Amino acid sequence: MHHFKVYLFFWVLIILFGCKNNSERRVNRGFYYWKTVLSISEDEKNYLKTLQINKLYLRLGDLEWSTTHQRAILKNTIIFRDSIPTFLEVCPTIFIVNEMLDSIQEQDIEATANYIHNAVIGLLKTKTNTLQIDCDWNKKTQNKYFKLLQALKNRCPWALSATIRLHQIKFKQKTGVPPVSQGLLMCYNMSNPRLFNPTNSIIDLKLVDSYTKNLEQYPIQLDIGLPLFSWVAVFRNKKFKRLVTARKTTLEKNMDFENLSESLFRAKRNTQIANVPIFENDILRADDVEINILKKVSTLLNSRLKNKSNNILLFHFDPKTIENYENQDVQNLYRLFD
Repeated sequence: MHHFKVYLFFWVLIILFGCKNNSERRVNRGFYYWKTVLSISEDEKNYLKTLQINKLYLRLGDLEWSTTHQRAILKNTIIFRDSIPTFLEVCPTIFIVNEMLDSIQEQDIEATANYIHNAVIGLLKTKTNTLQIDCDWNKKTQNKYFKLLQALKNRCPWALSATIRLHQIKFKQKTGVPPVSQGLLMCYNMSNPRLFNPTNSIIDLKLVDSYTKNLEQYPIQLDIGLPLFSWVAVFRNKKFKRLVTARKTTLEKNMDFENLSESLFRAKRNTQIANVPIFENDILRADDVEINILKKVSTLLNSRLKNKSNNILLFHFDPKTIENYENQDVQNLYRLFD
C-alpha cells in the first residue's frame, strides 16, 4: 500500500508539471517601435495586453557620420511623448548607417562605443537588459563594425544583440558572425524594392527556404523578426520612382488601375493613391505581407532553428498597419513558436 501511494504521488507530480509546462508560453512576444515619437494610447496598450506582448524593441536613433564634427552622431532620436508602459520590457535599438562605418577611423571606435553607451543611458528612462544594434554590414565595413560591437560588449553592462540578414546566414563564411550573444534574424526586406520585377521585395517564402537550409549551423542564438507592413512600388518606364504606403486592395478597388498579374498593376489614367500622384501607364507592384505567408515562413524557421527562439518580434507597432491583421491571426502567429 505504501509503494502504491508513492507511485501515485509521483504520477500526480508528473501530470501537474506536465500541465504547467504545456500551458506556459516559452517565447517572449514583442514588437519593434520604429517611429520618432513614442506615443501609445490606452486602446493601443489594451491591444498589446490582449496579445500578451511583453517586449518592445525601441529605436532610439540613427548613428550617422557628421562631416562637421568628424565623428559619429546619433540623429533622428526618439521623443518621449508618453512613458513606456510598465508591463513592457524595453530593448533599446540603435540603427548604424553603413556610411558611418566607411568614414570612421579605427582609433575612434572605442570613443564611439562610449558615445553609444552614454546616449542610451541619456535617452532611455527605464532599465534594460539588452542593447540591440541594427546594421546591414558588408565586406568593406565588417572589420570596423565587429570591432565596434566588441568595444560595446566590453563597455556596456547589457547583453548585446545584433540584427542578421538572410544573406548573412547563408554566406556566414564570407560575411562573418558578429561577436554578440544573440542575433535577430530579419525576415523582411529581402530584395531591393527598386528592381523592376514581380517578386515581393518584403517577404518571399522561396528565398527564406533557400537561405536558411543550414540555419541550425549558425553559431549564435537567434531571435526572429517578421514583417507586419506592406507597400506599393511605383515604376515609370520601368524606372523606380518611389514607395507608397498602401496595399493591393487599394489598387484592386480603384477603377483607375488594370490588374496585370498577381502583384502588378498599370495605371489607365493619371490618378493618385495615398495622395501620391500616379501617371498613366505607370506600373505598380503591390508588396503585400499576407498572414498565410507569415505562417508558412514561421513554421519553416521554427523547424530549422537549432535553439528555439527566445523572442519573436513583429515590425512594427503602428495602428494603421496592424489594423490590417485580425488579432487572432497575430495571436496564432506568435503561437507557432511556443
